[in-house]
Amino acid sequence: MKKITRNLVAAFAVTFLFVGLAQAQILTDYVQSTGVEATDTVTVNSTTRLYVMPDPVYSPSYVASTNANLGTNQRWEWYPSTDGSGTAIKAAANENWIEYTWGSSPTTYPVSVIESNSAVSCPGSASTINVEIIAEPTVAYTVADGSGIFGSSGSPFSFCEGAARLGTDAVQATFTHGMTGSPSLQVEYTLAVDTSHNGGGSWTNIAAMTQSYDGAAGTQQAVTGTTHNLTAPAGGFVPVNDGVDYPTRFTYTLTGVNDRITRKCDYLTNSAAAPAAWSWYDTTDLETIVIVVNPTPVTGPIYHISNMWAN
Repeated sequence: MKKITRNLVAAFAVTFLFVGLAQAQILTDYVQSTGVEATDTVTVNSTTRLYVMPDPVYSPSYVASTNANLGTNQRWEWYPSTDGSGTAIKAAANENWIEYTWGSSPTTYPVSVIESNSAVSCPGSASTINVEIIAEPTVAYTVADGSGIFGSSGSPFSFCEGAARLGTDAVQATFTHGMTGSPSLQVEYTLAVDTSHNGGGSWTNIAAMTQSYDGAAGTQQAVTGTTHNLTAPAGGFVPVNDGVDYPTRFTYTLTGVNDRITRKCDYLTNSAAAPAAWSWYDTTDLETIVIVVNPTPVTGPIYHISNMWAN
């Protein structure tokens, strides 16, 4: 009876150890592929890692939070299939992870892994996950002009100061992405302000009035939907006064976008989630919208030949 009791206690101990490891997170941020997390979603061309929980019998001292103390003889081999078949994409090694650069086209890519022991040659069954590779996010201006929006189809705009639209309309960005659910987008852009002292023949930038929502500086804007109204200039769309009002040009330039999946795919280089260290996408088009506000002309006095000219 005592022998049976000891065996049962040992069995329960192993069971509880296994359950505890299965529910743990590896390196704090890696979660088990089950339920809503059953599929790993990544961005095209990104590089990420996958980890697998080691068998506690062969790695009894394993520490999930630091991914430490793997069993010396344990080996993991990774395959591009659902059952451990095919040519391995990572040969058997004493590493319970794979670092992989995903393809350039959206698709679903199966990955499986088999644990074995080099001393006893007992390979396990395959654990499998589907990796959903999605397109990069994009950003552009809303095209249709009107209904409260300065659409790109109307750019460049030219208004007289005080025009009604200058007080009501906004420049709007529109986004695309490849995921299901909230994309949690971020956008970066700049707003430059220039004036002309020769009636629009040439323009001089006013650096102090530039507004930058720049990802490199960590001042990008969060987006809650698939469109986002960009911030109006400080003080509104009004002519700059330099003694008198001068024609003023406001230029919006889109410089990039990211989403929650692209940011997730930055984990290997930005595990601290520093706002200024995210990768940015759609950064080469640099699409602009230009709004020129012209001051109302001041009609001067009338001149005539003096009545005393021929006196």
